[in-house]
Amino acid sequence: MEPQLIDYYNDEPHAIHIIDKLNEEYEEAMTKIKQLEEENKALQQQQKVLQKYKKPDMPSYEDLDTFEETTKQFIIVMYGGDEDDIDLGPDLLEDYKHINEKVYSSNAYGSYKKESLIHKLIDRLDILTNHQNYDWCKIKVLTTCEAHGISNDFPYWGAPQVEVQYFVSTLVNMDLSLKSLSPFN
Repeated sequence: MEPQLIDYYNDEPHAIHIIDKLNEEYEEAMTKIKQLEEENKALQQQQKVLQKYKKPDMPSYEDLDTFEETTKQFIIVMYGGDEDDIDLGPDLLEDYKHINEKVYSSNAYGSYKKESLIHKLIDRLDILTNHQNYDWCKIKVLTTCEAHGISNDFPYWGAPQVEVQYFVSTLVNMDLSLKSLSPFN
């Protein structure tokens, strides 16, 4: 820039004022960018949380029917006996207490380790939904347990009675069974 006549009377040349003004605009723009980056980061965290509740694409009705039958048969074989005689309540309650462990020691099984029925059901549901959202499958199985009275705050008289037919039919209904989670269906 060429010197101007006014620069003779001022302490600083006119170009310095322009540079100062540009620096102020730069600082405003950088502040706005940092604010937007923070908002973006917060929204990405929110998106991650919401992704856990995203319902996978629905399997076909034939696949659901097959899943229902094979899951019933799986439970019947696992427990041995007639479907009407099997009470899933005590095992589901024990599994619910140890939800972070796929295999754990249980007093009912002595020194043997017990493989979690809840985790087996989560894995089966994940396979049915083509591994789209494991977290949703876990939430679906846990809310199904909770809808049947299984929780950490179990009554002092023991586990609720959970029949295979009702439990599996609730599990096959691909909506989350608790009203509090209905916005995620």
